[in-house]
Amino acid sequence: MGGGSWSVGSYSARVSAAKAAGIPTFGHSAKVKAGVVRGVHKLLEPTQVAGPNSPFAGKVMREVCVTDEHPDPTAIQIWLDVTGSNISAAKVVHSKLPNLQAYLKDGNFCADPQINIGAIGDATSDEYPLQWGQFESDNRLDDQIAAVILEGAGGGQVHETYELGAYMSARHTHLEPYELFGKKGFVFFFGDEMPYDKIRRDYGRYRWHGDNYTLKSLTGDDAAEDISAATVFAELQQKNHVFFLFQRMGAYYPEEITPAWEELIGKENVIVLDDPAVSVEAIAALIARFEGGLDTDATKAAMLSAGGSKKSVSTALAAIENTAPTAGGMSLARTSGSLDTKGDGADRL
Repeated sequence: MGGGSWSVGSYSARVSAAKAAGIPTFGHSAKVKAGVVRGVHKLLEPTQVAGPNSPFAGKVMREVCVTDEHPDPTAIQIWLDVTGSNISAAKVVHSKLPNLQAYLKDGNFCADPQINIGAIGDATSDEYPLQWGQFESDNRLDDQIAAVILEGAGGGQVHETYELGAYMSARHTHLEPYELFGKKGFVFFFGDEMPYDKIRRDYGRYRWHGDNYTLKSLTGDDAAEDISAATVFAELQQKNHVFFLFQRMGAYYPEEITPAWEELIGKENVIVLDDPAVSVEAIAALIARFEGGLDTDATKAAMLSAGGSKKSVSTALAAIENTAPTAGGMSLARTSGSLDTKGDGADRL
């Protein structure tokens, strides 16, 4: 995965063709809700294993590779809360993909963006609590987002199982830019609730309706006992810049939700979005700051030059005003000793 490059022409042609044919953008989701099909789309099956040509063949692994075509890839993972009102974020990210790609490439915010889309629900209540794609640099990303099931459920527990997304990103991704160069990736969680404090080995006794899930059925892994969410988020931050973007349009106020996230990933990495429609601008602005090393004025000028609206860009920049890079604006991690480029990251349980 991750070959090729994204084309706005290909994206626009697909969108126009689907509209002309009366096909909804999130076609798989519509079929699931109509009862025509059932199950997570094959593009987003979280337990999908790597193919025979991968060094991780037969294992659940998402890879970002350094190649001649993409010598300096930037890993970007976007986790969307698709419960209740939060499904709007998925629609925004899809509709504004041309903007995101323009910001990242035309603004020179990062080299070779490789984007992975995931969707989160609640494993204690939802039918589809985890969906997870591959890292893509071309228009296969469009299909990946369009395959997301917008379940719109959630259990009203003030929590969703965001920690399952963190688990997959921490233990089932291989970031070659980090292993070779110490270059960190980016992980963005969008939502309006808190993660649970543990990743459950067995969700069956915590569910109040529907099918029972286990860690193995959702991720392909087994564990002797429950796993601390704090441990997994700490692992995730070792190789990634991790952010939680709170969507104010949800059912809760920031002061009810953000303290738990601040404890997990740091106050400076928790951002309140008054307008979820600027999700893509917030992603781009954070990458510009942490990877491109750009200040606010330079970021704004680049985003406007790339076609962003003054209102959206200004709103996003205001939201991240108090977020600053930890190492001079660059995403390179500090490393010591030799870097293991052969570890698969999947057998830590």
